[in-house]
Amino acid sequence: MIDFEQLDYLNNGNELQQKAYRLLTAHRVFEKLAAFQPVLTGTIPINIAIAGSDLDVICQWTTPQDFRQALISHFNEKKDFELREATVNGQQTIMANFKIEDLALEIFGQALPVQQQHAYRHMLIEHQILTDKGEHFRQQIVALKNQGYKTEPAFAQLLRLEGNPYEALLAYKIFRQATSADIKPMQIVRNSVNENRLSDPNLVSDADCEEFINHRGRGWVCEIDQQIVGFAIADLQAQNIWALFVLPQFEQQGIGQRLHQLMLDWYFAQGHLHVWLSTAPGTRAEAFYQKAGWKATGMQGKEIRFEMNLTDWKKRN
Repeated sequence: MIDFEQLDYLNNGNELQQKAYRLLTAHRVFEKLAAFQPVLTGTIPINIAIAGSDLDVICQWTTPQDFRQALISHFNEKKDFELREATVNGQQTIMANFKIEDLALEIFGQALPVQQQHAYRHMLIEHQILTDKGEHFRQQIVALKNQGYKTEPAFAQLLRLEGNPYEALLAYKIFRQATSADIKPMQIVRNSVNENRLSDPNLVSDADCEEFINHRGRGWVCEIDQQIVGFAIADLQAQNIWALFVLPQFEQQGIGQRLHQLMLDWYFAQGHLHVWLSTAPGTRAEAFYQKAGWKATGMQGKEIRFEMNLTDWKKRN
């Protein structure tokens, strides 16, 4: 996974990315901005740049005076240097534009931590979407940008997002395979639910999650704006569903249904014919599984045991 808060990945990238790395390091841009936590965002880091794309560096300042003075002292001799201020997304913003050799550069500073600024959040979401959807989708984004679309409207167009494309993209649901890095936020989800909640959070350890997603089976997560809001795990060894949870504030948005679909499609593709799970009676989870076609077959301790077979799953999908 790319660490966008460092520059090293650029040096191993495409021609434009390598050029960006060379110019930023040769002109010591990040060294000069070190006090303001600079991060390169925009289209160049995620390989959707077109002719004329610039280098976008976001920063966090503590006082606008210090940031403004740093920009002037370090860069005012650069070609086409311009300093301006505006309110962007409700935040006081200081921007400097200039050229380094033949590449345009914009430095964008707000009081917000860079990880909370829209440019950074959009880039991470767009990177994940590009990773999930592949090269053809990336080429379609580039084609739209060459037609004059801005980046976020281009994504919204292809993803059929309604409303303000900048806000819609921040709310976009990303479904992907779970990794070890997701275990901590998955545990937060598990221990935040209102039903089937563990009496003791220590009953399911991080090591247990690691075992189930990497060795016994596979897991999936739903991510919205860098937050894991739901997850599901299938256990091939025990031939059961080990977990399916969604944060309460994100229920009734189709997240559980999509995780359930991804999980069972994968499970049955592994050659298994039956799968089971158990859940507490009288819960929304019980109603969810009944609606999804699971058949109650008795009790598993104090919980209802449900079963699904490949034939029934194929009939419903």
